[in-house]
Amino acid sequence: MAATLAAVDAGIDALRSRDDTQEKFKAFGELAEGLRARSEGASAERREVVIRIRENEKLTLRPLADRVGISATRLHQLIHGGKKDRETGESPAKEE
Repeated sequence: MAATLAAVDAGIDALRSRDDTQEKFKAFGELAEGLRARSEGASAERREVVIRIRENEKLTLRPLADRVGISATRLHQLIHGGKKDRETGESPAKEE
């Protein structure tokens, strides 16, 4: 991961050194969109992994949160996508 992030940093530095502001703007826009898409993909993969761990190890929320090293609240958000219930407008009930 360190090498991947270093490559992204090098790319950002290269874009910063461009003189043509129009091209620089366009390139940073493409970078932002590309990174956003990859971030969303990585987040989805992370969610799938934690759900797989939960199912395979039959863990409830708090032990699973301890297992993966995040808070139970953050884990709940991760599993449920932080979305409100579409019918009631309420956040999903938290599991213990």
